[in-house]
Amino acid sequence: MSGEVERHEEDPADPDWAQLPVLLGALEGDDLRLVALNEAADDVAGAFWPVGSTIAHLEAVLAGSQLTDRVTEVYRTGGPYSSRGWRIPMPDASGEVRDRYFDLLYSPWRRPDGAIRGVLCLGMEVTESVLARRRAEAQSTQWEQRFATSQAAMTAVQGALLPAEVPVVPGLQIGARYLLSDADTAAGGDWFDAVPLPDGRVALVVGDVVGHGIGASAVMGRLRSLLTERLADGEELAGALSALDRSARRIAGADATTVCVAMVDASSGRVEYCTAGHPPPLVVHQEEWRYLEMTGAGPLGSGAGFATATAALGDGDLILLYSDGLVERPGRALGQSTVEIGQAVTDALAGRPALSGASTHAPDRVCEQALELVTRITGYADDITVLAARRIGPPRALTLGLRADHGAVWTAAMELERWLAAIDAGLSDQAALRHAVVELVSNTAEHAYRAGPTGGVAVHAGLDRDGYVTVVVSDEGSWRPPLEAPAERQKMGDSRLRGLGLAMVRDTVDEFALDYDTAGTTARLRRRLRRPAPLLVEAPGATGRQAVPDGQGRLVITPEGSDRLVVHGPLYLGTVAALESRLAMETRGGTRSLALDLSGLTHLASAGVQLLQEVRRTARAHGEELTLLASTGSVAGHVLGLVAADHSSEVHPPTENPRWD
Repeated sequence: MSGEVERHEEDPADPDWAQLPVLLGALEGDDLRLVALNEAADDVAGAFWPVGSTIAHLEAVLAGSQLTDRVTEVYRTGGPYSSRGWRIPMPDASGEVRDRYFDLLYSPWRRPDGAIRGVLCLGMEVTESVLARRRAEAQSTQWEQRFATSQAAMTAVQGALLPAEVPVVPGLQIGARYLLSDADTAAGGDWFDAVPLPDGRVALVVGDVVGHGIGASAVMGRLRSLLTERLADGEELAGALSALDRSARRIAGADATTVCVAMVDASSGRVEYCTAGHPPPLVVHQEEWRYLEMTGAGPLGSGAGFATATAALGDGDLILLYSDGLVERPGRALGQSTVEIGQAVTDALAGRPALSGASTHAPDRVCEQALELVTRITGYADDITVLAARRIGPPRALTLGLRADHGAVWTAAMELERWLAAIDAGLSDQAALRHAVVELVSNTAEHAYRAGPTGGVAVHAGLDRDGYVTVVVSDEGSWRPPLEAPAERQKMGDSRLRGLGLAMVRDTVDEFALDYDTAGTTARLRRRLRRPAPLLVEAPGATGRQAVPDGQGRLVITPEGSDRLVVHGPLYLGTVAALESRLAMETRGGTRSLALDLSGLTHLASAGVQLLQEVRRTARAHGEELTLLASTGSVAGHVLGLVAADHSSEVHPPTENPRWD
């Protein structure tokens, strides 16, 4: 039976709050024990969260939903929290988990003396309205036109500049996603790559060119091509990045590009990596996560060199590379953001929460679900690239020995399809290879043993370390070349166009060879396997993009004396012009030294770093200096350390942040 919220029984005119159609609940004490639910809330949650149970019980039922974290935060801080359209996978009366959406408000429950007694919860289910709005949006002509325009542009850019797929290689599952900051914006400067190397390792790459639009995309495409070529040719990591740095000095707009490369040996688990001005990789081991140490390398053009470091992946461990758009989200301090990412990736790898439609392929699930869990709270203001790889055991080869009759055709097809699915081959690769094997086994069953007793056919398939599947179909029968001329076919009583099946096999694979002699026939084919890495125009599960909060997009520049400026607010593409013009005036075009206190920055994007480097170079060319100041623990201190930019943490106590109004 549900509890009732407190009311004054002595007044018969008081309404019965338990009958309100909104969801009401009250939690009390340090363990946040549920002490009351009204009737509506009991109908929704009473079956799995009865009165008397604690918040820990709810966490066990809705693991990974982040719902209990918000309640606990309200109790700890005493500040309210609200959210619209929160998606919760929730069991219904039959026990089946379904996605439901709620508008939620949590408020501290205080005693008369002001001490926090617990948390009061108010909610309203909006599942139908959310689904109705989605249906309406899907039918909207405006959305269709916008989507079609965006998709056409994105497809053209992606086809020319970004990989649409990632390889399937032995011992490593790989997945990637590219999330655009705005559906109407062409692909920006982020990129990713997964490159099989000659020695069997795989190079995982995520890079970020300053800016957006065609210019940044063109620079990105050139840099990506140069680095991929170096790595694919077998050049060592530091050498490949040094060569890329030399090339970047001749490419306008390439300065301050950041890159993270991780060379993964799936057989041993050894990882060699470099964080060239880029956020470090995240590694998840079972239920624990950690960020790898920075290597000390700087972005392209910084002159900091490209030092590397090593790490190790255990069986089942996952490594995630990402662009800074995932970390630098509106209203989130860097420390809090990195913790959220680590927990979201860990939950996604473990399959929490159990979202409908979630991929069974772990890296794909991590890429999509981590994006949803992280961005649905804060929104996102920049492109986000994520590239995940999980170390698994090497795949077994497929070996079949069959009697060469028509039954062998479908046995071989089904066994091959099952094997390809087990090694994560995409559907198009499965269809192509299945077709090729059906043709080859059919050819053996029909023609190989015409001159004698029916023999056998062998099928062997294996995944090579370069990402190719090699399939060998062999028999011990005789070979009869196809009859091309109609007169020859008619003379032999064969009206069929033989040889067409082999031509189709050649069209469906990358390599095909046929050898035959008196001992039998061997057909060998190879096809590179790939998995799609789709470009997303909206975060998975999103009910609407959240923009940068009002009032937090302004950059405030305050003079302190004649040779010092203090900067507050976000420094990114939208505000960099304001600082650029102010610095040009204060330094008199680089002919006067200046100290710039960046401790009050709430965001320092790559565009801002590039501006600071340009102004510093101009000043030094005139014998002057732009001194960068950033207190320890500040956003600017973190980013400047990340890109190995000279700066001082010895600053005066920061002045109070100015009011945005």
